[in-house]
Amino acid sequence: MWAEGGAWHVHDLDSANGTFVNRTRVEVSMALPQSSELRFHANGPTVSVYIDTPMATRVS
Repeated sequence: MWAEGGAWHVHDLDSANGTFVNRTRVEVSMALPQSSELRFHANGPTVSVYIDTPMATRVS
């Protein structure tokens, strides 16, 4: 996972069992939605991901 251009991305390193975001297999790389389920193998362990966006800064 890495952050780029204001979004978080995940990349599958050609794994045998696959990496899935919300049950969609990551073929190479994909941007993560704000709330998602990251799964390793179709029936494997999962990690719930929530990307918190900071509130806008106000200058007075």
